Amino acid sequence: MLYLRALADRLDAVAGVVHVPVHDAIAPSDPSFHDRDRVHPKVNGSAVMAGLRAYAIFAAR
Repeated sequence: MLYLRALADRLDAVAGVVHVPVHDAIAPSDPSFHDRDRVHPKVNGSAVMAGLRAYAIFAAR
């Protein structure tokens, strides 16, 4: 996960870019948010990610 932290640090330095750390809200070990392939989100996982993005966009204004 160090590469995700490094990416977040780089994104924080770019004006107008907001980093949304989805892994903070959706635990990779929680199967209730992921499809059977363990990569793609289920509907409820998508809803959580959409809410995080919306909040980040609203907060950045």
